[in-house]
Amino acid sequence: MKNLFLANILLLFSYISAEVMVFGFSDDSKHFAFSYEPKDPMAISGVLKILNTDKNNLTLDTLLDEFNDSYSSLKDMKEFFESHYTEVLGFKERKPLEEYCGNVENGSINILNIKTSRIAYTVNKSINEYGYYNYTTIVKIKNNPPIMMDSKLTDVYGAYMADDSICVIITKGLVIGFEGTFYEDYECFALKGAKEEVIDSLIKENEIYINITKVRDVMKEFFFEHHNIYPNNIDLFNRYGKVIKNPFKKNNESLLFTEKLMKFNSKYEGTIIIVVSKERQSYTMYYGIKDEFKKYKEEENENKQIH
Repeated sequence: MKNLFLANILLLFSYISAEVMVFGFSDDSKHFAFSYEPKDPMAISGVLKILNTDKNNLTLDTLLDEFNDSYSSLKDMKEFFESHYTEVLGFKERKPLEEYCGNVENGSINILNIKTSRIAYTVNKSINEYGYYNYTTIVKIKNNPPIMMDSKLTDVYGAYMADDSICVIITKGLVIGFEGTFYEDYECFALKGAKEEVIDSLIKENEIYINITKVRDVMKEFFFEHHNIYPNNIDLFNRYGKVIKNPFKKNNESLLFTEKLMKFNSKYEGTIIIVVSKERQSYTMYYGIKDEFKKYKEEENENKQIH
C-alpha cells in the first residue's frame, strides 16, 4: 500500500515537455542559435535553428533523428552545433544575453520589460486530406515583412537581448502529427528592442503573475471543453502549449498539481501550486514567494499588465 502511495505521488508530480537548449548570440550578434526536441511521436529527434539577426531569416534549420543520425538527446545536438558552426559562424565567445518572459494574448505577442514595436499575429486553420486541422501562424511587425510559421502559436518560450538593442523571440507552437496528434515546435525571429529598467525583485514578481494568468486561462478553457472538470496533472495542462518557467530558480518546479497543499519549502519558491478537488470541479491556486505560499485571488491580477 505504501509503495502504491509513493508511485501515485511520483506520477502526480511528473513533468514531461519538450526540451530547449539556447546557445545564444554569436560574437558579433549577427546570429542566434538554439536547439530543441519536438517530441514527435514518430521518432526521437532534435532540431537546430540558427537565425541571421540582420536579415531575420534562418541560416540553418536542420533535424537529426534516431534512425538516420543515431540521435539520442540534446547532448548530440550540442556536439553537432559546436563541431560544425562554432568556428564558421563565430560562436567562440558568444555575446552575453539576458532572458525575458512573455505571452501571447488577443492577437499580440508581448514581452515583459522590453519595449518593441507591436507584434501582431493571426492563426489560420484548414482541413487536410486526412480530415485533421492544419495550422499556420502569420506574425506581423511594423515596417517588416510578415513571418510565416507552420504551427499554431501558443506562447512565448523566451526573449533574449544582446547589445541592449537586438531582441530575439523564441515562440512555441503546436503542429499536427501522426493520426491527428500534436507535437511541439519552436520558431524564432529578431527585432529591435529597448530594455526597461525595473527592480529585479519586481521583475520576478511580475513573471509569477504572468504565469498565474496563463495557468488560469488554461484551467478555464479546459473546464469549458471537458464538461465542467479541471485538469489534475501536468500532462493534461501541457496539451495547451503554455510555457511556465520558475522566475526564481531554474531548478525549482514551475507548476505542480496536487490534492492537498504541502508544507512550504525553499524549493517551491516561484512555484505555482494547483490544489484540485477529488471531483475535479473546483481548484485553489497558490504560489510560493517570500518563504510562504500565498493564495491567489482574482483581484490581484486585475492591475497587472505585461508591457
